[in-house]
This record gives sequence, structure tokens and C-alpha cells, in this order.
Amino acid sequence: MPKTINGKRRESRKLECIEVLELQAQGFTHHQIADRTTVSKLNVAKILCKWKVM
Repeated sequence: MPKTINGKRRESRKLECIEVLELQAQGFTHHQIADRTTVSKLNVAKILCKWKVM
């Protein structure tokens, strides 16, 4: 889960979800998406699963 400046965990924002979905639509793997964004591989998978894109 992404962290704030203070190191506290926070929910992924809508913009991060949109970015993950766009990158997946372009053919990037979970690992590549995680490397390009602030979202972990696990949360990339959760976002894609939630939106049924896997």
C-alpha cells in the first residue's frame, strides 16, 4: 500500500487506479506497472482484480 510523507499507509487514489488500468491496457506486466508507479505489485494485482482486468 502506498505511504504518505509521514510513512503512514494510505489507500490508493483514483488517479493511481486509472494509471494502473491504462498501463495494463498498454500491455505492461504487473511488475512493470509497479516499477513505473508508486503502487506495489500486490496492489496492482488487487486493482486489476477489482476491475476484472486480469
